[in-house]
Amino acid sequence: MLLVCLAQHACFDCMGDDSSTFLTNGILALNRNDYDIGMHDLSNSVSIDPNNGEAYLWMGWAFLQKGQYDEAISNVSKTIDISPYKNDLAFAYLYRGDCYVFKKDFAHALDDYDRTLQLNPSITQAHIGIALAYNSTGRFNLALIHGDIAILQKPDSPQAYLVRALAYNGLLEMNEAYNDCEKVVQLDPKYFDAYNLMCRIATERRDFDGVISNCDKMVQINSTNADVFADRGWAYSQKGDFTRGIQDFSRAIQLNPHLTEAYAHRADAYNEMGRFNLAINDANIAILQDPTNSDAYSSRGLLQSKIGDFTNGIKDCERSVSLDTNCSDCFNNLAWLLAVAPSDQLRDGKKAVEYAERANELSSWTNGYCLGTLAAAYADVGDFEQAIKYAKKSIKLGLRGNDKKISLEMLKLFEQKKPYREYTVSK
Repeated sequence: MLLVCLAQHACFDCMGDDSSTFLTNGILALNRNDYDIGMHDLSNSVSIDPNNGEAYLWMGWAFLQKGQYDEAISNVSKTIDISPYKNDLAFAYLYRGDCYVFKKDFAHALDDYDRTLQLNPSITQAHIGIALAYNSTGRFNLALIHGDIAILQKPDSPQAYLVRALAYNGLLEMNEAYNDCEKVVQLDPKYFDAYNLMCRIATERRDFDGVISNCDKMVQINSTNADVFADRGWAYSQKGDFTRGIQDFSRAIQLNPHLTEAYAHRADAYNEMGRFNLAINDANIAILQDPTNSDAYSSRGLLQSKIGDFTNGIKDCERSVSLDTNCSDCFNNLAWLLAVAPSDQLRDGKKAVEYAERANELSSWTNGYCLGTLAAAYADVGDFEQAIKYAKKSIKLGLRGNDKKISLEMLKLFEQKKPYREYTVSK
């Protein structure tokens, strides 16, 4: 994500025409993105003049662009050691700071960016780098300050708006973060990371159309990113379009066969379509790939109940909540099975109420499925007044397809002071 600015300085620290010529030709080649020729010419320049600090600086910049951070640090450090020119030194510290950010050595990165600004306060990229380092270490208020400065210095910089958006996002100021991302893509319509952040914000808002729209933009920019297809598949599934969801999950798996979340979510989509064996197969693969994946255990638990195996279904759901104590779907699925299992020996209404309340707390009492589960749990313990209350709230919030029909049937049972029981369905 980090874009490194080209050094805008023209000081040729060299001895002899040959060294100067190699330096000039090397810089021209780098500006053409011809790194091999450029670095060859720069190497010749320092061979002729080992004290040519600018040649080392440009070689460091080239290594940075190629992702060879240790080599970049080595070269710009030579510039720092030998160059008498403030501008060369400012950019050397800048590039070394950028390398440290990529290496996640944020303390050293901040030190180098501070030195950059001491030498040249007008280098906006240093403020952007500082904001990145602070965002990465959770110091969002400080990141916000430097994002503001970067935008003041360079209001046409998409990266300056993005680092401020990341800071706002970290501070949970989602509207401001989204607005800054929109500014980013106005300045650069192909800025992938801005669409990605907007997608994450839309996910938090449960704005499924927003997720799909931003994923569409990302696919246009990079059609080989498996995570984007998985995210869009999830959004389609949440809207009830399981066919498109499965298509996107399958594409994600094709691009990255080790993307566990794609298998887990495709299992959920197959479940909704009644294709339980395919769903269980995907859940098994997800668990095999990642034995700590709570969603996969939760999905498989619910799926096993669909083919009549409530015992192992409950065990899987219990495993899921032990792996993730903040997963609303995990608590919801466990509560559901404990509330509606056909066997008296398997049901536990009191625990079902406890787990369903936890699921609703985690989903801010805005998820129709979690509210419906709480209604079924209250019915199991004989509190039909509460069961009717939450069943109506569940229906009002809206449910997908056959789930709405089941909820209406549940409400009729509760009004007759009868609990709901789930039995084996066909495979």
